[in-house]
Amino acid sequence: MAHYVAERDGVYRIDGRVGFFGTRSQVLPDAVMPLPGSPAPTSSFGWIRDSRITPSSGDIYLVEFIAENKFRIWGYVDCYGRAFVTDRPLFAPPARDPDILFSRPRDGKSPSDFGTLVMPNAKFKRDQEIRGTVQLRDKRGVRQVACFSLKNGRYSLFDSWCDFGSHSDNLTYHEALARCFFAFTFRPLLGGARVPARGLGEIMESLDSETPFEDLLGALRDIRSAALDPAMQPPSLALLLASWLYDANAMGVLAGAQTDGLNAPSLRFVRTRRYSDTYFLGRGEGGDGIPEATIWAIESAINRFVLIARKLEKNSDAGCCDASDQYISEIDACGAIDTQLFEAVAAQAPCAAHPADENAAAPNKAGEWDVRRSIGESIERFQLPVRFMVEYRVDVRCGKVAFEVVVPPAQLMPQRVYSSQAGSWVDQSDAERGRMALRYAEHVGMMLAAAAFHAGCAINEVVVCARELETAGEVEPEGSKMAGESHGNGTGVDTGLSTSFDGEDGEFDGGFDAEGDEFAGGSVVVELEDSSVVVEPGNNGSGSADAGSRDAHPLYQVKFTRSICEGAHFQEALEGDPESLFAECGARFGVDAVDFSLDDAVDAEAKRIRGELPEVGSLAFGPREAKAFGAESLRDLRIHSDAQLRHAGERLADAIARATSTTEAIRLAQTEQNAADDPRIFAACTRLMTDLLEGNVDAHDQNALVSCFMGEDPYLNALGQARAVAQADPHRAASILREAIRQAEESKRFADNSEAVHRMFDTYASRIIYNRERQGSAPWRSGLAFPHPDEGKRVELLPSSLAMCYLESVRLLEESFSHAEEAVQFGLRCIQVAPTYTPAYRQTARAYMLMGDVSTSSRTLRRCLEIATQPDEIALAYYQLAYVEWKAGKTALGVACYMKSMMTAPIYLAQCTIEMHRLMAETGQGPIDREEVDAILAGEGVPIAPLDSLLDALDDAMRAAIDDNIFQVGQPLLALRLFYRPDDALVNVHKSLNAPLPPQALNWAIAVS
Repeated sequence: MAHYVAERDGVYRIDGRVGFFGTRSQVLPDAVMPLPGSPAPTSSFGWIRDSRITPSSGDIYLVEFIAENKFRIWGYVDCYGRAFVTDRPLFAPPARDPDILFSRPRDGKSPSDFGTLVMPNAKFKRDQEIRGTVQLRDKRGVRQVACFSLKNGRYSLFDSWCDFGSHSDNLTYHEALARCFFAFTFRPLLGGARVPARGLGEIMESLDSETPFEDLLGALRDIRSAALDPAMQPPSLALLLASWLYDANAMGVLAGAQTDGLNAPSLRFVRTRRYSDTYFLGRGEGGDGIPEATIWAIESAINRFVLIARKLEKNSDAGCCDASDQYISEIDACGAIDTQLFEAVAAQAPCAAHPADENAAAPNKAGEWDVRRSIGESIERFQLPVRFMVEYRVDVRCGKVAFEVVVPPAQLMPQRVYSSQAGSWVDQSDAERGRMALRYAEHVGMMLAAAAFHAGCAINEVVVCARELETAGEVEPEGSKMAGESHGNGTGVDTGLSTSFDGEDGEFDGGFDAEGDEFAGGSVVVELEDSSVVVEPGNNGSGSADAGSRDAHPLYQVKFTRSICEGAHFQEALEGDPESLFAECGARFGVDAVDFSLDDAVDAEAKRIRGELPEVGSLAFGPREAKAFGAESLRDLRIHSDAQLRHAGERLADAIARATSTTEAIRLAQTEQNAADDPRIFAACTRLMTDLLEGNVDAHDQNALVSCFMGEDPYLNALGQARAVAQADPHRAASILREAIRQAEESKRFADNSEAVHRMFDTYASRIIYNRERQGSAPWRSGLAFPHPDEGKRVELLPSSLAMCYLESVRLLEESFSHAEEAVQFGLRCIQVAPTYTPAYRQTARAYMLMGDVSTSSRTLRRCLEIATQPDEIALAYYQLAYVEWKAGKTALGVACYMKSMMTAPIYLAQCTIEMHRLMAETGQGPIDREEVDAILAGEGVPIAPLDSLLDALDDAMRAAIDDNIFQVGQPLLALRLFYRPDDALVNVHKSLNAPLPPQALNWAIAVS
């Protein structure tokens, strides 16, 4: 009878009978394949089966045979598709998760739904095939590393980075488990490559992780290790990704892009899920040293990989677990798809012959907003192998659209392409890459033209000017050394791309340190300030063709007409070579294409209107605009009290600057005065003529002429004087402001009466909020039964400097107990004249609080939150309200307000945290989860600012303003929308209005896309 004797170093010896009725051993050929840089182990591997020393009959130990009747235990396999690492005999199955698990889904379809364990050879019908996955558990977690099929009691292994070769089919249950254990668990302990998850899953997951650069570098390490390992066969597409990233000089850049939480990231990486569902790579705050072309190239490598992978998956007739994924391991399929990404990029262009509004009635045809939005959405939907940057201008009334696009140069075209004729990858010469870049750029121009013509029937002409991205001084690698490796057993994937990971003789070492698996990065040295992660708009790579791009090399300029783009020739050019179409359109190339301006697409009258409205003009609104703006005419949208006066002064200064004598200059001013119906303009002309006559102003200095015409602002002067002495003598500062306010009120110039009121507005959003409330059409005020006090009255604009005098008076007087009531009265007066100016509410609420009137202070701040739109103002209001509610005894509400302030604008994080902790320490109030904050606020009747209904109303006004060419109103409203409701396509629209986004609109959280 056999028994086992333990020797030194975990070696066991069989004493006794070995054979049919005793211990049975089985040597497994090639169980452990050769290791990188060394031969296979000299020991034999296999299993020992003996029911007397296993927990259950039929179980086996996976062993290394040291010598005759001597072995070392490495693993244990039971009869439930499980294998465990162990170095000694077991008396019971391990009470832990297995290291190797054969499993199949409950529904037979979803690879991630592990349920029914595969019972080997148990009651399956003949010829019935069962499919499942091999699950590996190691220190890096759990992952599926292979698939298996079971038919007629025999197993097959497939869809794995491990190459089982001839040992992948016709396996018994024990042989299948043993080979998986030795390949996936044991062999990496000896120095073999770690086996990644089957297919491309880990690479895909790395792109969507919270640390994409770190995880992508890890995936590249796995690709390198697998390519060096003779027992591994990485997917061809994984090798191609590594090759392209090397071509892009990506290794050091990605290593330098990792942030430790203390420094600002050098790169931003975002998945644009809403539209193209590709990836955008942008320069972060610390990325000034990274060339733009390098960023484009890295992004291109990733997007080519992703688009090919999706196409392969789409082409597959079955799921990953239902058939071996042959497509991913075939370089031919990858090459063909990659070629199509470039050559057929224009196939995704919208249909120019069928505009989006072709079936709409005349009043509902696409206007400025719809056309711009449609173009912006089309641009974002393009799935591009290499990005482009674009800006555009639109003039629907004239039927014109102009694009200025920065396209990738020849250096960003593939160094190698797949040739279907040769059946392999071939190098491209510089000339071939240049022709490819031109063809790609021409296709991009046609895609943009098609997008414009599809956006609306009114568009009849599209001009495209293309410039190449400047790549001066950027060095390109000699060629890829990362894709394809001939393995020791001759079964490697031949990609047609020479590869070496040795780092010898000047060849590519994969960007890794020769001594280990670390990237030799650090080629980017960055000085960083903070760790904020932000999303840059234009995420699919169709960013702004900013002023810097104007210096890029001009490539071509071409004009498309609707008749051409609706013809067969245009469609043929989209699908093939566009050269003849560009010749037909009279395209100009190179230096002949430099005389181009985006604004040439806009009619001169439209330019004037867009620059002046609504501060100049008196256009009456139709029903749509009247509802959206809460206004009857342009006059009801104005916010600048001196806009008419300044416009008249600038017009007169232009004329006087051309005058040849003082007499002629005075005559021009006299003519302007005679035509004036505004007493302020009449007085300004008198003032200007006097100074001209006395020689106090230079007739050729237009700025001086306008300043003289405008005159001094007494309230602004008073503010300046008060602020100059406020710190040293606050009482004197308050007296200066009192006197300015007294003179203003005694003049009756700004006194309200039964016909008119005088109001101040700091933004167009605040004016529209006031208009809608005054009109009674504000949904956020729908519960009020009483009419607005200003309803039916004419609104005149109050100088903002006078409103600031009231506000500054509150600040100066509120600290003095004897003047507390006066401070409140100034605050209420400021709210009266500036009813949608949130600082007036906050300052007045503070004055009430200092008087001890907690309830009125709370009501004032809640009203502030009801109309607030700017994040800083909202955060400050919540911060103040938190203290007020704390002192009112509502501690939970106080904590919720502090948290809401921090969530709205992190700039107040430190102060809010200090006060919130003090509140909790003094009152015993516990912490509140972020998810509960809004519910607590709503339960106490505190507005969740900004109100959704208010943002909806401002969205309506924004669309109406853009359609009516009132861009001075539409631009800031769209920027506000982009802050709270980010949309990459609308970022393009904002750029098309020829206005830069304010900084706060660029810093929205990454959870967006």
